[in-house]
Amino acid sequence: MCGFFGISDKSLIDTDFSDINERGEINFSSHDTISRLHQPFFHQSILSVTGKFPGPQVFDTGHFYFTFTGEIYNAPTKGYSNDTEWLAEKIAREDYNFDDVNGQYAISVYDKKKQTITLIRDPVGQVPLFYFNHNCLIYSNTIKSIATTIGAKLDKNFIKKWHQLRHYTLDNTHYKKIKLFPKGLIITYNMRGRALKSRVIRPKRISDGNVLNLLKNMQRAYSSHRVNCGIVSGGVDSSIISSLYRDSMECHITTINEDKCWASADIKKYGFSTSLIEVRNNENEWCEAAIEYMHKSYMVPYTWSYVGYYIMGKEAAPAVKVMVTGEGADEIFGGYDVYNTNKLSKYSMRKDKDGLNHKYKQQVAKQVPKFNNVAQANKYLDQRSFLPCAAIGANLALGMSCIESRNPFLDHSIFYNDAFVRDIGKHRLIKIFKDVFNFDPPKKQGFSGYMNELYNYVNNTKITNDPKDISLWKNACNQIMKTI
Repeated sequence: MCGFFGISDKSLIDTDFSDINERGEINFSSHDTISRLHQPFFHQSILSVTGKFPGPQVFDTGHFYFTFTGEIYNAPTKGYSNDTEWLAEKIAREDYNFDDVNGQYAISVYDKKKQTITLIRDPVGQVPLFYFNHNCLIYSNTIKSIATTIGAKLDKNFIKKWHQLRHYTLDNTHYKKIKLFPKGLIITYNMRGRALKSRVIRPKRISDGNVLNLLKNMQRAYSSHRVNCGIVSGGVDSSIISSLYRDSMECHITTINEDKCWASADIKKYGFSTSLIEVRNNENEWCEAAIEYMHKSYMVPYTWSYVGYYIMGKEAAPAVKVMVTGEGADEIFGGYDVYNTNKLSKYSMRKDKDGLNHKYKQQVAKQVPKFNNVAQANKYLDQRSFLPCAAIGANLALGMSCIESRNPFLDHSIFYNDAFVRDIGKHRLIKIFKDVFNFDPPKKQGFSGYMNELYNYVNNTKITNDPKDISLWKNACNQIMKTI
């Protein structure tokens, strides 16, 4: 896990780098003193790496200075100690074709000669890249450093927009003028933030339905020489990954909410008892963790999984450095019940006061004929709207404990695989689960949270409502953000 911050004009810096520094073990800064008009400044936090890796110097390629967080899973190993060295050489060649780059990443490149900054974000959208662009370009993979630099104010309309969706999936953030850089784009800016050119990353699609072999073949890429940890909720997705990658994992972790829990009550029968970390918390402890997460990150937890990852990260640190998740399986293999109906998914629906948003209706209308049914359109929209929101949550929350999230189901060999487009019901994964554990998976598993209870905790009330209505959760998050 790494963090970085960049700004096109050093004279404007007045920021707090604590949220960046907590994502690494080595922190360093650099700025261009040659430029007369602007002196761009860059700050990077990294983990120490073995091999010939020359530390901070690798980010300076002569004509270019770059910042990078994430992993390039298909970077060549011959001749390189790690993916950062390979990326440094690619940037030095001015090779900005990332169509074949399989990974999760956010990258910035400063061209010292041309005085330009290029921003790059992976096409699935697993790693966040926030930016402010008003006569000065500021960017980071965390939002706090930007917010403190510009003295950001909350967008009063953001809570209204959030209420229009199940989860927040727009490129606008809860702060005025701070946006989320679009996934799958490469944009080059001048020092005043004017976009000069752009390029879309277009990964190649494949068709290979053997998901078991795909997962096994990528095990080495998703493992690390540091301490690896798997997640065990008892459900299909993370349990499969934890079992298949067992040999490369030093431990496994589960959270058990004592008075409201979807995690399996019989985790030990899954065979992870010798290496299992059980994190127990109750309603008050969970609510306190949610508030702490928001105060430390300056971020709204758009889904309650952010809080779950934050709790697990605090418990697993400092030993664990990589946590492998099951993110993406439901959206790719059709795990949500709504996929068995002709209704729009709750995660991708966008509403206004008159019902379903008109522009969104048009978007859905384009997708339904393309896939011939609503379920496949739902999957497509969920993969490109809600799924990045969930992956970002894992990245941000675990990163606060210097832990990197890795998501095998979001590997390009699965995410861009036409063999899974029509899958409904996760039948492929259920078969793997039965073969691995020799019993049927429980019906409902996952990490729960105290969404609407957070409102009562903050306001000292006892309001009860439909658990499916999470409007109180959103209002509570908005209240807490106003106090930061």
